[in-house]
Amino acid sequence: MAMAKAAPRGLPQAYIDLVEHTSVDVANAVVKHFGGTRIYVPAGLTEGHPLLVLGREMALQLIAHYAGNSIDVPALRSQGRRALVADLLQRGWSKARIARAAGITEQRVYQIQRDLPDDARQLDLIEYLAR
Repeated sequence: MAMAKAAPRGLPQAYIDLVEHTSVDVANAVVKHFGGTRIYVPAGLTEGHPLLVLGREMALQLIAHYAGNSIDVPALRSQGRRALVADLLQRGWSKARIARAAGITEQRVYQIQRDLPDDARQLDLIEYLAR
């Protein structure tokens, strides 16, 4: 049995749960649009449902796991955003994609990266070659 990757320090458990049950992209979209609120996830989508702001595919991923339940969506504040940026850098996401997902500027992503320990700041080969 594979061992689960340790969650980055500073990320709320509710966010980690969203990632584990959907995906990083879905979790980021949910936090971006609904952060700090409680949302009800219906068993199906109807025309004009608020979850459609995520896009039909992401809304359906959320429904696949949370149908009929309410979710307390965390609002990622600065500490949580730093942890999110560090995690996404480790996953190899581009700075632009991280900035969009975290709701910050690319410049802020670079600032956060500079503040990370040296082993967490290392560029991957693809990002290095893309420079």
